[in-house]
Parts: sequence; structure tokens; C-alpha cells
Amino acid sequence: MDSIQTPNGDAPKLSEWVKQVVPTETVLRHPPLLPSAMTSLLKDSEDRSLDETVELVEHDETTSARILLWANSASSGAVEGITDLKTAIMRVGVGSMVQITLLSKFKSFLTVPLKTYGISGEDFWMHAFATAVAAESIEADLSFRVSPECFVAGLVHDVGKIFIDRYQEVFASAPMDRIENGDGELARHQQEVDMYGLGHATIGASVARHWGFGPTVVDCLAHHHDTIDGNSPEVKVLQLANQIAKSIGRKGGGDLVDDELNQLLRSLQLDMHDYEKIRNRSRNKLTKLAGTLK
Repeated sequence: MDSIQTPNGDAPKLSEWVKQVVPTETVLRHPPLLPSAMTSLLKDSEDRSLDETVELVEHDETTSARILLWANSASSGAVEGITDLKTAIMRVGVGSMVQITLLSKFKSFLTVPLKTYGISGEDFWMHAFATAVAAESIEADLSFRVSPECFVAGLVHDVGKIFIDRYQEVFASAPMDRIENGDGELARHQQEVDMYGLGHATIGASVARHWGFGPTVVDCLAHHHDTIDGNSPEVKVLQLANQIAKSIGRKGGGDLVDDELNQLLRSLQLDMHDYEKIRNRSRNKLTKLAGTLK
């Protein structure tokens, strides 16, 4: 990363902040689950017994309660009430159990108001939540398996914005102009680059690498606003999930124009019919899971 001076001329170089400031708790807490713990959680169920799976979450009362609530919901097809965690996991499936666990762990961590962006804590969390759900929902229409790390990348893809917001409050000698919301995410990303020399995608990838996330998550964060050509399938899945999350969000709409969206869909061997199916699937699951996470 290039070393640059911030517009006020007094602040340290941002590239040095990314290296030196990320570890401090005053800017960013460490995630509620370290990547090593996520690796155990995301490991293929064939490599682990049901009892081992239960052990991963049974001592977390909040997460266990949410898994039981999901298992007993009408959407799970439960007829009789389920009261033990093992039966609940058998009912919802290991994949859904993992997603509920990650969402439960990250909810408070990502419910963060960002003054720099004019985003409420609830809106920031809901976009992360929706992007993760959409990333998982895309798989049913793809010809290849989506890595479960795409769900994690969906959750944390905008973590660089938290860094920028905290940097402004804690380290800038004078406040910067607020990043405007009017012209779409790609335009705001360019504003970040113009103001700071780095956008939230690059900063987020540095944060994820510092935390110990693997190359799939780091690559997804670094490139989720890049042009489409040359990106990995996982990055493309996250780009589409990000677009879907915006289109089903409170304000609706997305950042990609029709030609860009169609190009992205074609690169994943999808079309607009698939896109609408995925949007509906994502919206339905988001609504059901939101009730579980209250």
C-alpha cells in the first residue's frame, strides 16, 4: 500500500495506521470468534460427529436458545416441541446451526453506528446479515459449491468502514467531511480513496489478515468493489450477495447498472430469472432468521 498524507497534512500516514492501529482495542475489537474457532465450526460435518458438533455451541446459552427457537419455528417443520440441543441440530441441519451461531456471535459486534457514513448501527448490522444470507442462498443456483467462508466474508465485508469511522474520531486532528450516501456504494468507495488514499475494502482486507482470516475471506474483502473480470468465483459470489442485500434492504436498489449486473450474473452462469429467485430466497430466509435473532 502506498504511504499517503491525509488532507489536513498533520496526521500520520494512513498506511502506517493500518499496520500499527489495527491491533489496538480503541479502534477495533477482535471479532467474537477468532478464525481458528470458525475453522472448527465451518469444518465439513462428515469430519465431525454430532456430539462434537453439539460441544461447539452447548456452553453458549444465547446461541443454543436461538438454535432451539429456529428448530421449533414453523419454518423448520417441527411438529413436537424440541427441548434438547442435539435434536435441534438434527432438525435444522449443521449448515443452519453454523449460520445461526455465527450470526448470534457477530450481531452485537456489527451493530455499530457509523457517523462518518450516516449509517445507524441497526442498518449496518442488517446489511452485513443480509449479505451473508444472500451469499449462502446463491449456491442453490450455481454449478459449483460455495465455500462456507463466503458466509463469513458476507458478515465482515464492510469492517473497513468501522476502521475509517474510528480513525476519524480517535486519530484525526481535525474531522474529515462526511462520506456522502447519495451516489451509490461505488461512488462512496471512490470518496474514501480520494480522502484517505485507501478504500474500506483495502483496509478491511488488512484488518481481516491481521485477525488471522484465511486467503478466501481476505480476497473477498479486498476485491468486493473491484471490476468483475479476473476475480475469483468467491469474490463474484460476494459481489452478487452485496448487490442482493442492497436490493432487499430498507432503501432498496443496488449499485450495479443493468449491464454490470448482467455481466456478473453471466460470469456465474446465472441470468435475471435466477437473480430474482435468489433475491426472494434471501429475503425469506432473512425474515425468518431475523425473528430468531431478536
